[in-house]
Amino acid sequence: MKALVIIDFQRALSFPDGTEPPAHRLEATRDILARARESARAAGAAVIFIRHDHVDPESMWAPGRPGHAFFPELAPEGDDLVVVKT
Repeated sequence: MKALVIIDFQRALSFPDGTEPPAHRLEATRDILARARESARAAGAAVIFIRHDHVDPESMWAPGRPGHAFFPELAPEGDDLVVVKT
């Protein structure tokens, strides 16, 4: 079985939190991943998202915080699988 795995590509990458700058080449990477996702779907491959849920409620990666969400243009759809990790 073939699969595309997208790991921790959440909105926190675009929010500097004082300790980390925004991700380098974020828009270009998002575009590449969106094309890869569409290619994977067209080929019948599974699309798997790994979502980071930080246990510190103040972290941008914590559930309920703005950085926790997936980017709207690269969010799971349909049969995509979301695996949660801490």
